[in-house]
Amino acid sequence: NNNNPEFIIYGSTASYYTHKVLVVFRWYFPSHTFRFVGKDPKVTERVEERSGTHRIPVVESTVSGWVVADSTFIFRWLEPQIPLVTNNHVLYPGTGFVRAIVALFEEYFDEWIPRLALHTRWNNEESAAYGARKLA
Repeated sequence: NNNNPEFIIYGSTASYYTHKVLVVFRWYFPSHTFRFVGKDPKVTERVEERSGTHRIPVVESTVSGWVVADSTFIFRWLEPQIPLVTNNHVLYPGTGFVRAIVALFEEYFDEWIPRLALHTRWNNEESAAYGARKLA
Protein backbone atom coordinates (compact mmCIF):
# COMPACT_ATOMS: atom_id res chain seq x y z
CA ASN A 1 0.00 0.00 0.00
CA ASN A 2 1.40 3.38 -0.98
CA ASN A 3 0.75 6.37 1.27
CA ASN A 4 2.51 8.97 -0.93
CA PRO A 5 1.72 8.10 -4.54
CA GLU A 6 2.39 10.44 -7.45
CA PHE A 7 -1.01 9.54 -8.94
CA ILE A 8 -4.35 8.64 -7.37
CA ILE A 9 -6.82 6.80 -9.60
CA TYR A 10 -10.47 7.17 -8.60
CA GLY A 11 -12.94 4.73 -10.08
CA SER A 12 -14.92 1.56 -9.63
CA THR A 13 -13.90 -2.06 -9.90
CA ALA A 14 -17.08 -2.53 -11.99
CA SER A 15 -16.00 0.08 -14.55
CA TYR A 16 -14.43 -1.05 -17.82
CA TYR A 17 -12.83 2.38 -18.23
CA THR A 18 -11.31 2.28 -14.73
CA HIS A 19 -9.76 -1.10 -15.56
CA LYS A 20 -8.41 0.33 -18.82
CA VAL A 21 -6.62 3.09 -16.89
CA LEU A 22 -5.36 0.67 -14.23
CA VAL A 23 -3.87 -1.59 -16.90
CA VAL A 24 -1.90 1.33 -18.32
CA PHE A 25 -0.62 2.30 -14.88
CA ARG A 26 0.33 -1.28 -14.03
CA TRP A 27 2.16 -1.68 -17.34
CA TYR A 28 4.04 1.63 -17.49
CA PHE A 29 4.45 2.90 -13.93
CA PRO A 30 6.10 1.38 -10.86
CA SER A 31 3.47 0.26 -8.37
CA HIS A 32 4.66 2.68 -5.69
CA THR A 33 3.82 5.68 -7.93
CA PHE A 34 0.04 5.20 -8.02
CA ARG A 35 -2.83 4.13 -5.81
CA PHE A 36 -6.40 3.10 -6.65
CA VAL A 37 -9.20 4.61 -4.56
CA GLY A 38 -12.77 3.45 -5.03
CA LYS A 39 -15.08 6.36 -5.73
CA ASP A 40 -17.33 6.16 -2.72
CA PRO A 41 -19.37 8.78 -0.82
CA LYS A 42 -16.30 9.78 1.23
CA VAL A 43 -14.44 11.09 -1.83
CA THR A 44 -17.19 11.62 -4.42
CA GLU A 45 -17.95 15.29 -3.75
CA ARG A 46 -14.29 16.36 -3.77
CA VAL A 47 -13.44 14.31 -6.88
CA GLU A 48 -16.48 15.53 -8.83
CA GLU A 49 -15.79 19.13 -7.86
CA ARG A 50 -12.13 18.90 -8.88
CA SER A 51 -12.77 16.96 -12.12
CA GLY A 52 -15.94 18.77 -13.18
CA THR A 53 -17.75 15.49 -13.88
CA HIS A 54 -19.44 12.56 -12.17
CA ARG A 55 -17.83 10.13 -14.62
CA ILE A 56 -15.00 7.78 -13.80
CA PRO A 57 -12.14 7.15 -13.93
CA VAL A 58 -10.43 10.26 -12.66
CA VAL A 59 -6.68 10.57 -12.14
CA GLU A 60 -5.18 13.11 -9.76
CA SER A 61 -1.52 14.07 -9.78
CA THR A 62 -0.37 14.72 -6.23
CA VAL A 63 2.70 16.47 -7.63
CA SER A 64 1.15 18.97 -10.07
CA GLY A 65 -2.38 19.06 -8.66
CA TRP A 66 -3.85 18.25 -12.09
CA VAL A 67 -7.09 16.25 -12.15
CA VAL A 68 -8.07 14.57 -15.43
CA ALA A 69 -11.20 12.55 -16.22
CA ASP A 70 -11.99 10.20 -19.15
CA SER A 71 -9.57 7.44 -20.10
CA THR A 72 -8.72 8.93 -23.51
CA PHE A 73 -7.82 12.31 -22.00
CA ILE A 74 -5.98 10.62 -19.14
CA PHE A 75 -3.81 8.71 -21.62
CA ARG A 76 -3.01 11.80 -23.68
CA TRP A 77 -2.09 13.64 -20.50
CA LEU A 78 0.02 10.71 -19.21
CA GLU A 79 1.93 9.90 -22.39
CA PRO A 80 4.71 12.46 -21.93
CA GLN A 81 5.08 11.35 -18.30
CA ILE A 82 5.60 7.65 -19.03
CA PRO A 83 9.03 6.59 -17.82
CA LEU A 84 11.35 5.28 -20.48
CA VAL A 85 11.28 1.51 -20.21
CA THR A 86 12.66 -1.28 -22.32
CA ASN A 87 11.57 -1.26 -25.96
CA ASN A 88 10.72 2.43 -25.66
CA HIS A 89 7.04 1.76 -24.90
CA VAL A 90 4.60 4.56 -25.63
CA LEU A 91 0.82 4.73 -25.47
CA TYR A 92 0.38 6.08 -28.99
CA PRO A 93 3.13 4.59 -31.16
CA GLY A 94 4.36 5.97 -34.44
CA THR A 95 3.71 9.21 -36.18
CA GLY A 96 1.27 10.31 -38.84
CA PHE A 97 -0.64 7.42 -40.38
CA VAL A 98 0.26 4.78 -37.75
CA ARG A 99 -0.68 7.10 -34.91
CA ALA A 100 -4.01 7.85 -36.62
CA ILE A 101 -4.76 4.12 -36.97
CA VAL A 102 -3.99 3.59 -33.27
CA ALA A 103 -6.36 6.47 -32.41
CA LEU A 104 -9.09 4.89 -34.57
CA PHE A 105 -8.67 1.53 -32.83
CA GLU A 106 -8.86 3.20 -29.44
CA GLU A 107 -12.01 5.08 -30.45
CA TYR A 108 -13.62 1.87 -31.72
CA PHE A 109 -12.80 -0.13 -28.61
CA ASP A 110 -13.72 2.80 -26.35
CA GLU A 111 -17.15 3.39 -27.86
CA TRP A 112 -18.35 0.11 -29.37
CA ILE A 113 -16.96 -2.79 -27.35
CA PRO A 114 -18.48 -1.50 -24.07
CA ARG A 115 -21.91 -1.75 -25.67
CA LEU A 116 -21.39 -5.48 -26.13
CA ALA A 117 -19.87 -5.78 -22.68
CA LEU A 118 -22.80 -3.96 -21.07
CA HIS A 119 -25.23 -6.22 -22.89
CA THR A 120 -23.47 -9.33 -21.62
CA ARG A 121 -23.22 -7.88 -18.09
CA TRP A 122 -26.96 -7.23 -17.78
CA ASN A 123 -28.41 -9.86 -20.14
CA ASN A 124 -28.77 -12.70 -17.65
CA GLU A 125 -29.85 -12.81 -14.03
CA GLU A 126 -26.58 -14.08 -12.57
CA SER A 127 -24.47 -11.41 -14.31
CA ALA A 128 -26.99 -8.69 -13.50
CA ALA A 129 -27.04 -9.67 -9.81
CA TYR A 130 -23.23 -9.61 -9.69
CA GLY A 131 -23.07 -6.23 -11.47
CA ALA A 132 -25.71 -4.75 -9.19
CA ARG A 133 -23.77 -5.84 -6.09
CA LYS A 134 -20.53 -4.33 -7.45
CA LEU A 135 -22.21 -1.04 -8.32
CA ALA A 136 -24.22 -0.71 -5.09
